[in-house]
Amino acid sequence: MYLTLVRGKSRKSQYMELFHKGANNSLFIQYGQDVPMLLPDRKESWTIERSKKTVNDSFELEMELNEVMSQVLSQTEYRYIFLYGNFELGEVDVIKKVALKVDGKLTIIASIQDNTVLDGQIIIEEIR
Repeated sequence: MYLTLVRGKSRKSQYMELFHKGANNSLFIQYGQDVPMLLPDRKESWTIERSKKTVNDSFELEMELNEVMSQVLSQTEYRYIFLYGNFELGEVDVIKKVALKVDGKLTIIASIQDNTVLDGQIIIEEIR
């Protein structure tokens, strides 16, 4: 499984945008978010609405994210997915399951809302 978590209170989108700009073969997905981005023409970004039923239902979240990854695999050639969703700490296990399902096909870099991280800091955590 190739999964990287970008954890922090704020500014995760700016760092993930920079990582996306510097990465080859990558797609930026705003999942339930709509942050203005300044991307070069050659960089692609999708904005996907997060359904309300996924907020308190891990199974629904997993199904919806699996569908998003299925769309990425069937419609694109991208290998690195920057998934900006400001997921809660309790949703990390769901993201791990989704990453396992696309193991070997996609590498996911996901944003996690973590209020235990000090202001002005982010933590980048690789999970293998």
